[in-house]
Amino acid sequence: MLLKGERTFVVRDRGGFVAHLNMPGWLKPKPTDHGRGSLAMVVESILDPGRLIAMHEHRNDEIISWVPEGVMRHDDKAAGRFVVDRDHLMVMNAGKSFWHSEETLASDPPLRMLQILIRPYAVDLEPKIQHGPMPAAAANALATPGRAGRRGRAVLCPQRNRLLRHAARRGRTGGIPAETKPRPLFLCL
Repeated sequence: MLLKGERTFVVRDRGGFVAHLNMPGWLKPKPTDHGRGSLAMVVESILDPGRLIAMHEHRNDEIISWVPEGVMRHDDKAAGRFVVDRDHLMVMNAGKSFWHSEETLASDPPLRMLQILIRPYAVDLEPKIQHGPMPAAAANALATPGRAGRRGRAVLCPQRNRLLRHAARRGRTGGIPAETKPRPLFLCL
């Protein structure tokens, strides 16, 4: 069964930083949780050029940050400064505590970023940050790119949960194949 969500009504506008919070658990008729299994939420963030989101803490989240438009400049005390853009992906394994900031320079284009928040298999794990290139995906195919993970599967950035992630690029013709095993599938279009 396909549950299609409407555009979220949970929007936080902080003047130059707008976050659209999508709650997958709210797609069920009588939700008891804002998340669905390991998937806690998906946040679409828009950040104007020259905007700083000051140093702030995350706890017990695994956050995949993907930037389809613009440039996000990340800073933290563990890994330092680096850029997340359409060619790079970041996974923050917040664990017991992880502090970081995000910003765009005045000379940067507007930022559109998707942050996928996933619940780890345990609380208060050791924090870490992962950053690397986003491999090109073949048209009309699902890919789980990157280094080898559990059970020999390749994963872009390993996470501490049971949620599988796939990257897909739709070509001019054709569709994206679904997995053969029936289970919840979440799409961000």
